[in-house]
Amino acid sequence: MEKSKINGIIKTLPHEPGVYKMKNSSAKIIYIGKAKDLKNRVSSYFQEDPARELRIKKMISEIEEVEFIVVKSEIEALLLETNIIKELRPKYNIKMRDDKNFIYIRINTNEDYPKIALVRKKLNDKAIYFGPKTATFKVKNTFRTLKKILPFRHCNLDIKYISGKGESSVKIGNKTIKYPCLDYHIGRCQGPCIGKCTPEQYRTNIEKIIKFFKGDTAALFEDLKSEMKTAAIDQKFEKAAKIRDKMKDIEEITMRQHVSNLPFEEADVMNYIIDNGKIYTNLFQVRESKIIGQENFTFDADSIKQNEYVSPAEIINSFIRFYYEQATEIPKHIIVPEEPEDKETIEKWLLKSSNSNTLKIIVPEKGNNNRLLGLSLLNAKHFANQSKARWMHEQGIDKGLEELKEILHLDKFPKRIECYDVSHIGGTETVGSMIVFIDGIANPNQYRRFKLAQTKPDDYASMKELLTRRLEKLARQSLPKGFMLKKAVKKDSKPILENIKTANLIVGEFDYKNYFVIKKGAKIAGMIGLIKTKDTFHTTGLFVDPKFRGQKLSYFLLSKAIETAKAKRVYIICRKALKEHYEEFGFEEIHHLPEDLHNLKDCTTNCPIEGMIALVYDKNKHTPDKSFNSKPDLILIDGGKGQLQMGTEVLKKLSLKISVASLAKQEEEIFVPWQNDSIRLDLTSGSIQVLQRARDEAHRFAIEYMKNRHGKIATASEIIEIPGIGEKSMQKLFRAFGSLENIKNTPMDKIAEIVGKSSAMKIKQHFQ
Repeated sequence: MEKSKINGIIKTLPHEPGVYKMKNSSAKIIYIGKAKDLKNRVSSYFQEDPARELRIKKMISEIEEVEFIVVKSEIEALLLETNIIKELRPKYNIKMRDDKNFIYIRINTNEDYPKIALVRKKLNDKAIYFGPKTATFKVKNTFRTLKKILPFRHCNLDIKYISGKGESSVKIGNKTIKYPCLDYHIGRCQGPCIGKCTPEQYRTNIEKIIKFFKGDTAALFEDLKSEMKTAAIDQKFEKAAKIRDKMKDIEEITMRQHVSNLPFEEADVMNYIIDNGKIYTNLFQVRESKIIGQENFTFDADSIKQNEYVSPAEIINSFIRFYYEQATEIPKHIIVPEEPEDKETIEKWLLKSSNSNTLKIIVPEKGNNNRLLGLSLLNAKHFANQSKARWMHEQGIDKGLEELKEILHLDKFPKRIECYDVSHIGGTETVGSMIVFIDGIANPNQYRRFKLAQTKPDDYASMKELLTRRLEKLARQSLPKGFMLKKAVKKDSKPILENIKTANLIVGEFDYKNYFVIKKGAKIAGMIGLIKTKDTFHTTGLFVDPKFRGQKLSYFLLSKAIETAKAKRVYIICRKALKEHYEEFGFEEIHHLPEDLHNLKDCTTNCPIEGMIALVYDKNKHTPDKSFNSKPDLILIDGGKGQLQMGTEVLKKLSLKISVASLAKQEEEIFVPWQNDSIRLDLTSGSIQVLQRARDEAHRFAIEYMKNRHGKIATASEIIEIPGIGEKSMQKLFRAFGSLENIKNTPMDKIAEIVGKSSAMKIKQHFQ
């Protein structure tokens, strides 16, 4: 814009509070702001300022016209600015992404029998509102549970009380449903539509529900506790049990975390994270020193999408204005990570809108408030990850998985992808991670981690150990080809007895019905007996033909015996030399056998074979692992050709047929066993993005485990948390500069000499 035009605009601006609108050459509004003094504020944009953010410089370069609206006060300006931003969503303002999915809980206390409903908008109609709430499914779940504890109506019937009791005591209007409805018949509503309760009786529940939504659950809990005690004293045990179940329901839907040592009982705690061009926020609601709920919101800013800086003060200012303009309750304290822009004006506006005499926005330096901010930040990160996962799904993850099926020559759709990574610091503290994607979405419940052997630095050997330990668990689920495991039949008696004699086994009284056999063709390759004595089970006669050893047949025999035993513990007597073999399976040595196994007890002392011991397998200690028992459709390894070779070797050794590929960080190359050349995909394709997310998640999980195990020793891993920076680069940096602190303080050009300009830029940006 020409200087003469700038001066012309500034001349027209008054020294009054108001809102200004910046327009570009197309007359489109690109920024909206508010000011205590319009002339001073707008003039400041056109004054030289070397420290000005790049985002603001770009905005100023686009300004061609400025319009303004004068108002009476700065608070009025703030409200007007908020409303115009919501309506026009200008390019350079921070915007809440979408509020159409917010809901409020509305309780119309003006009715004789107040209805509780979920609504999209808060009206000025004297009803009580709670919200806004973002997790609709959680609110609906709370509704369902509350209706069991404190029955209430949510129908649209217009119910007016006349007098007395019974159907004639009420007048019904707006008859949109048949009544009484199902809720009444199953005890979820008191039945005001047929006069089953007076307004006073009905409102008792409504008042308790209002207290509940305000965070006061103690009173409700104590009332129920008193009712339960009274019922128990009156020997109405069935009623007492039902009340006990209601108390459990309350505990389940509240699950509230107590916050000790807070200097106040009432606060909202807000924090945020910027990720992938969006601002993800988390808000904790603390009432009566308990976290009673949380809400999550997403904001957009075009500048953030272009990796331009937006100040924390502006982000927090935007959040507070947008959230509390819609909120039904404003606490006395709002805890934030940094002071917002126009803090005093915002505090005045909030105080005017609240029912309190005091209100403070607090930026804690240390202590419990700071811990709460850390917890809020962690939840903002989780919200960001979940939102990105949903977005990826909506953007066509299924298509990406279908592409992978074709590109990697998979036999079936890759529903389950397991990805593996090894991490260490200079060859020590080596750990491995296994992460799982189901239908292209991370499934953290099935992640597993491994502490690996501490030997000399050898990424290949570590990967081989990691894959072997995981895949052995899978290999044990299927018998080798050509073998069959089944119950022994009468004709198996002779070969079983011959094996007992040959191996010098002590089995007590023989009955072929107690045995399982593994056969290859007609020949018995292995066998085991399972004996029941009163309520106790023990195994006997475990034997594998020497010709077939080394194929884990004893594992399958023991598994079958333990699975068949209808008891939590299974016992065995064996030679001391076999102790390690059984311990590997999960048995533990014991020195006291149950009384009904006295014959076995005698074995340990009177047996002609020296060195006999007793062991037990406790099923309670060995619950099946769903993740380890699931077969992946694709194994992805973080690394190149060498790591891929380790994978193919392990699969071959264990006779497992599973598709495997590796993904190398530097060039995002995919390596597969069936061709020498790497595969390179379009980096915007859904297929490569699925693999990248799995690889990055495996890397993150390994680093997290290393940090948790070793605390400060793992501070070096902060370097390899940076996307695109691997362990080799980290090792080079530590050899060159000695410590993490030195790396942080080293100029970028010096770091670039070690790891290249691109990596150096990423490192410096990370520590800014």
